[in-house]
Amino acid sequence: MPRGSPIGRCLAGGKAMDWDVIEREWDRVKLVLMEKWGALSAAEMAEVAGQRDRLSALLQEKYGWSRSEADEKLGDFARRHDNGRDTTRDRLV
Repeated sequence: MPRGSPIGRCLAGGKAMDWDVIEREWDRVKLVLMEKWGALSAAEMAEVAGQRDRLSALLQEKYGWSRSEADEKLGDFARRHDNGRDTTRDRLV
């Protein structure tokens, strides 16, 4: 069983079913991601609408990363910002 919150596991490439958590919490998660990657606009994040593949594609476009690099960066971000609880909610509430 993966450690950390469902959000952290999803960003790190966890089970597809867990991605539902990201979609439900997208308004909060997108703010944290925009803080990390300043090139992402609110309009672009609205278009992503919590879809992991679209987020990965957006990171590829904005930063010139390969798909594997973008997915790795999402995973690294999740691991750094998830120490066993949903820190996204804690930071934004």
